[in-house]
Amino acid sequence: MTVHEVAPGSAVSDQLALMTAVVAGEIAPPAFGTQWMNASRRQQRQGERVGGALGTALNDVFFVIEDYGPPDLWEPGDLNDGELVVKVREALALLDL
Repeated sequence: MTVHEVAPGSAVSDQLALMTAVVAGEIAPPAFGTQWMNASRRQQRQGERVGGALGTALNDVFFVIEDYGPPDLWEPGDLNDGELVVKVREALALLDL
């Protein structure tokens, strides 16, 4: 599946919109992490399958969020807000959006 094949209103579509929003500064990283993971769980429940560069980008973001520490819970070794945004930007670059 490519970005152009993603159904509007799907969980994957929501994940991509959230990724674009956090990179643009339209959503704070802590809210992004929560909402993106909610969409990821919805993607799993609905059986939305992705592969190729899109699958790689979504997997990369999943692991970035796993390594992210919101400011109030940050611990040494966790990614901070700025690092999360950089990593999401890198994942979006895989998709040529």
